[in-house]
Amino acid sequence: MKKKIHNLKVDKAYIFSLKEGHKSCEVRFNDRDYQKGDEIHFDADGQLSGCWEITHVLTFPTGLKDGYVALSIKKIRGIVDA
Repeated sequence: MKKKIHNLKVDKAYIFSLKEGHKSCEVRFNDRDYQKGDEIHFDADGQLSGCWEITHVLTFPTGLKDGYVALSIKKIRGIVDA
């Protein structure tokens, strides 16, 4: 399956935690068919704040509301670092 790049908005309050590696999970509505190996490019108020790889996708019925996913993510080094 071909890797996708997901451009997602994120609140500025989470940027520091993402960049420092403290935030390694993202819960989202599953409207994009997220898959392991896909990339997420986070955008905070028009500024690209980095690039992460999805390492695991947790879906319903494992404790999440139907239609939502929990994404385990890791920062990709050497891409974009705001």
